[in-house]
Amino acid sequence: MYGIREFTAIINMPQVSILAVGGSQDSVYMRPDLTTLHEVTLTLSTDSRYVDQIVAGYFLSYVSRLLGDYPEELIDKVDANTFDPFSQEMLLGAAQAANSAS
Repeated sequence: MYGIREFTAIINMPQVSILAVGGSQDSVYMRPDLTTLHEVTLTLSTDSRYVDQIVAGYFLSYVSRLLGDYPEELIDKVDANTFDPFSQEMLLGAAQAANSAS
């Protein structure tokens, strides 16, 4: 991706959030043996006047978990038009995040 590892996208009106996906990079870790993992940087920019920051954080965690554990689910079945920030899973996650922050 032109040598760019990470960046922050700028929100343009009428957008209220934008997800920046950086280039992938291989990293070596000790888990209990030497392992190579693919890493990518995700940066979510939001307008906090319209997007609750707890929900935005939970959304970013959700996308990160899908990429790490079930990438085929993210590519094949998740449609941005069907994402519901008020779904039971999102609301429970936001409540848990709020409780752990306080």
